[in-house]
Amino acid sequence: MNEYGNMAGMPEINEALTDCLVTRTPFRLEEGWELAVENVNTACSHTEIETLIQKRILNLIDLEIMKVLATYHYLNHHNIRMELEQRLHPGYRKESYSDNIHKMKRAGILLCFVPVLINNPPDKDSAPISSPLRLYCLSTAAFTYTEALTEAHPIHPSSARRKIELAAAGQFLIQFLRHYKDRVIGYEYEKGARIGNTPFLIDAAIRYHAIIPGLARKQTVTLFLLALRRGRNWGQAALTRLGLFRIWLSRHEMECIISFPILVAEDISMMIELYAQMQTVESLSGMRAYFCPDTLLMAVPPLQALYRCEVDDNGNVTAIRTNLTENVNPGECSMDAYRQLD
Repeated sequence: MNEYGNMAGMPEINEALTDCLVTRTPFRLEEGWELAVENVNTACSHTEIETLIQKRILNLIDLEIMKVLATYHYLNHHNIRMELEQRLHPGYRKESYSDNIHKMKRAGILLCFVPVLINNPPDKDSAPISSPLRLYCLSTAAFTYTEALTEAHPIHPSSARRKIELAAAGQFLIQFLRHYKDRVIGYEYEKGARIGNTPFLIDAAIRYHAIIPGLARKQTVTLFLLALRRGRNWGQAALTRLGLFRIWLSRHEMECIISFPILVAEDISMMIELYAQMQTVESLSGMRAYFCPDTLLMAVPPLQALYRCEVDDNGNVTAIRTNLTENVNPGECSMDAYRQLD
């Protein structure tokens, strides 16, 4: 029974828009497709960047875009624009930064990844110019030039699926900081962890203040973000990653007294499928996590874009819409919601 509901308390949203958003993700790569660099020029040097700055070809907006991509690594144009709205003075903001992006792409400062059919070159059957799967990142020299300005983590070599996971995780983090920045204490992006000799990445760890009824003062809540995408053997890969995360969290529970994971999925059917698979693994069957279909973030704030899954008396999995803000203030949430995660 692939139901979802419990919309009480949600802000009014056009139902057709919401249905589209929760069932279609911009961050999905179909079978038989790969991501390839579209650029003709794929490299630059620090000297070339300095020359472009001295000639005023690169401006303040361009440098801010470089800082954004140094921080988040892979983003589409929409989320670059969302982040720039938070960083730029209103006098510098624009509806589109395509001109800036194209200029830096020609200079080899930005790399543009587009979907292509496997064994086909990027200029054939690639994504249209407006495709949300046109992902941008910094070229190697551009990243090292910007790295000192942002204290960003290095960009690790990554598969196409991992690039898309990071694009989805980046969107969630950008929206979370946009809506709840006054509550955020700090965050780590691409937090590296290790269980024995096995490394794995937590896409983001966000610490923020929450007002919890029944407690006298604000509590520090730690949100752990894991973005998951479909692909070959994606289910087993997701279960392995969640298993490692569960072990890691059990070893750090004193550091994160109130914590919960959010799994960013492509759509509701993926959420239900993954939750059903989690019930078949003993170490994960008791793990309580919230799910977020990433494109719903375009319509509502992150803590109002969450679902929890449960198994009914007939053994069917149901996804239920949940609102952790309780329509009060950003960061306010009920203790019952967090108790579910104990």
